Amino acid sequence: TGDLETARALYKQSLAIQRAIGNRSGEAASLSNLGNVTHHCGDLEAARTLYEQSLAIHRAIGNRLGEASSLGNLGEVLLDQDRPAEGLVLLDQAQELLDAIHNADAEFLLYRAEALRRLNRPSEASAALEHARRRAASTADPENITRGHFFLGHLLRDGVSMACMSALP
Repeated sequence: TGDLETARALYKQSLAIQRAIGNRSGEAASLSNLGNVTHHCGDLEAARTLYEQSLAIHRAIGNRLGEASSLGNLGEVLLDQDRPAEGLVLLDQAQELLDAIHNADAEFLLYRAEALRRLNRPSEASAALEHARRRAASTADPENITRGHFFLGHLLRDGVSMACMSALP
């Protein structure tokens, strides 16, 4: 789990420095990192505020990868707040941006599958998970593959078809 309070202090220090030198990209990254720690600590409203600030900067400076990341992080917070329909909208926006810049990361596809599962749309959740699984396997990203197994467990627990397990890495 690490030392979250030390991480938070360092990210706040980084944020202050980035603002002092006028580095908007660094400011957005520091806000996002603070959001990650805050999210991990369970303060969802504060994390959401930090991610929204990061998103605004990424949009202002035209950083599409940063924008996608912030949208995805906001979508994850909404899932944690039991607001899957709203989270799904942001996760879809994040994925559209990633696809537009040819980024093969599968993380937000996995969270999309989770949002669909929570919305009681199991066949769509299964299809989304299979899409994420194929993408994660194509990049050989062990973190995304592991996360895919985690979400697959949720789907199977809820009685979704095992068809999406074919050729799991």
